[in-house]
This record gives sequence, structure tokens and C-alpha cells, in this order.
Amino acid sequence: MTYRQLKIMILGPLTIQVFGIVVMMTGDVIGEETVKQTFVVQGLHCPPCTNTVEAALKRTKGIEAVKVDWRTKNAWITFDESLISAQQVAQAVAVTPHMMGRSMHYQASLALKVPELKDEAAAKKAKTALGDVPGVAAVYAYPQQQSLAVRFNGTGKVTTAELIAALKKAGFEAAPF
Repeated sequence: MTYRQLKIMILGPLTIQVFGIVVMMTGDVIGEETVKQTFVVQGLHCPPCTNTVEAALKRTKGIEAVKVDWRTKNAWITFDESLISAQQVAQAVAVTPHMMGRSMHYQASLALKVPELKDEAAAKKAKTALGDVPGVAAVYAYPQQQSLAVRFNGTGKVTTAELIAALKKAGFEAAPF
């Protein structure tokens, strides 16, 4: 058994509901710099869109695996953050040519699980903490699912670890979704 196969075996998925849709929660940093993250992808209008986004990401240096689900609008991406940051993964999705023409675009928001995110007061505090991180354009809080979605601006190299550290500084434990 290879190390990569072992890593995949260790990640037992758990299905939960987020953003009003069912998603998979992988929840672990896999190696020193490798993470498996969930991104919510906007702009997926038909099943072939998933193939377009997957193909573009598979050609991106640092991305080890990708699976995009049209029904849930989620992308589960395994990548090496020493080579490509979470923000750069979102940028790679955004620059993928949309199969319906130049006027259409894909966009990806990084999902984080935050167990302490249980009410609007906690949501406001978490959104403020992440909003202060350079490169973060918007933060969406989902207290019922104890999760956040982070949308990045067009430039920068914000990592998952930096976002988790900003939340920790604000008093929250957070992990990849």
C-alpha cells in the first residue's frame, strides 16, 4: 500500500447538510502541507461544467486530486499548500473558461468548520476575524451548520492555516471542512 492510498483510506467521509445542500465533510489536514478542502463552486449550470472545472484544476501545479459534484455545487480538492494556497485554488477555479461563454464565470468559496459557531454573535465575531485577513473578500456564516464560507479577492496567497490561525486568535477552533 502506498502512502497516498493510506492517506485516502484514513479520510472517512461524513455527510452533513451545509448551505441547504448535502455535502461531504472530510475535515482533516492530510500531511504537513497537504490539505483536503471543500470549496463551494458557483457557476455550475450543467453536469458538463463539473468536467470543465475538474480538468482545469487537475492541470494546476500543487493540486493532487479533485472531484466536483454538480448536484451539491461542491468541489473536494486535495492540494499541497507549499505549492498552491487555498486562495490560489479559488483563483484557478475563477479563471477556468466557462463552457457557456465569456460572460459566465465560475467562483469558489472555501468552506471551514467551526464548532463554536452557534449563533449570530459568534458569526459576527468570526466574520470580523476573517474579514481582517488580507485577501479575504467576504465571509458567509452558517451557524446552524457551524460553518463558514470564505470568498477571496483576485490576488494573494492566503492559506487554510492562516485562516484557521485568524479564527484561533479570535477564540474559535476551526478545521478544513
